[in-house]
Amino acid sequence: MSFKKLLNKTCEIQRYSASQSSTGQLDKTWATVSTPKCRVQKRLVSQNKDLASPYADASHVIYMLPDVNVLDEDRIVVGANVFEIVAVQKDSSEHHFEIFAKLIIQK
Repeated sequence: MSFKKLLNKTCEIQRYSASQSSTGQLDKTWATVSTPKCRVQKRLVSQNKDLASPYADASHVIYMLPDVNVLDEDRIVVGANVFEIVAVQKDSSEHHFEIFAKLIIQK
């Protein structure tokens, strides 16, 4: 089975932006910059205990193809769940991204 077929969810990659309103107030928003296919996997507690910070805070790993534009400062929305990105790294063969993330909103 190809890696692409394992990507069974659609993620929203959201990027933080701030703009000034007509009254001068700073409006903070998250804008969706892409909607790639992904796979979300919950991490076991035992996987976290041996990791150096900040990876130890990650509750999930989100897998994506390596051509996706995703930054450490972004967040990922999958359905009603919102994940804060802890770290983004490519696997050793640059075959895919492994995004370590912390679930911050679950509905």
